[in-house]
Amino acid sequence: TVGDVDSAAASLSVFASSSNTTLVPNSNIVPDGSGSSRTLSVTPVTGVNGTATITVTVMDDVAASASTNFVLTVSAVNDAPVLSDLGGPVNFTEDGSATPLSVAATVSDLELDAANNYNGATLKVERNPAANPEDVFGFTGAVAVDGVNLEISGVSKATFTQTGGMLNITFAGNPTASDADTILQSITYSNSSDTPPAGVQIDYTFTDGNTGSQGTGSFGTATGSVTVNITPANDPPTISDISDQTTPEATTISNIAFTVGDVESDAASLSVFASSSNTTLVPDSNIVPGGSGSSRTVSVTP
Repeated sequence: TVGDVDSAAASLSVFASSSNTTLVPNSNIVPDGSGSSRTLSVTPVTGVNGTATITVTVMDDVAASASTNFVLTVSAVNDAPVLSDLGGPVNFTEDGSATPLSVAATVSDLELDAANNYNGATLKVERNPAANPEDVFGFTGAVAVDGVNLEISGVSKATFTQTGGMLNITFAGNPTASDADTILQSITYSNSSDTPPAGVQIDYTFTDGNTGSQGTGSFGTATGSVTVNITPANDPPTISDISDQTTPEATTISNIAFTVGDVESDAASLSVFASSSNTTLVPDSNIVPGGSGSSRTVSVTP
């Protein structure tokens, strides 16, 4: 409240200032109210914590004034990390080399960047909507794999596990912000299936690992995704082994059984041919395939 024995309360002016304008700029202190009942709204700068003394001054129309002050303490609040520039889509060809997922990706976090230490942060990479064991992740570029360790210039900066198509990275060894970006950019993708889908969405979940040192609140999390377009390759058909055969002269061996298959085609569409290494003994024309579907036979007449 404000008052003046010589003037009406409504004629009094209220001003306020901050001793720490980095935390609370003067423009972020807004007096309000009317008459003797006045209020003050104070807005700290986002991502900044600490203390500031707020001085409030009331002045009458002849410049006589009175002041009071209070200390404002702004406690640290954990700010969420941000994943940027994941990009995509990227392309992978079945049976081909692994492809880098996101060569320009970066991660930022106000508290971790200020410390330049990403210890305890984690990154999970998996297919959407669920991990699939056909997805295989790896690393390239400046990141070398030594057992479960991810090394940059020979120094371990993180550990990893890969189970059932889910990649989990835990940052350790005092990795800098630059190290975190390097590891993020090094992740590669391949697919082990003979019949892969036309494309997959790979999701990233980065967690800052806050246990209180980064401010109040729980873990901060950032998410993003990269689409991988997959080009199929024609896989050769399969045929089972046939054991060596023996027959008397001029005696046909009938219906020697074997199986055929193809991961991309129906077995009924497969064609079977046969040839002889000794056409004097067994002319090619004396080898007759038979059967249907995956169950085939061959009859041989010397």
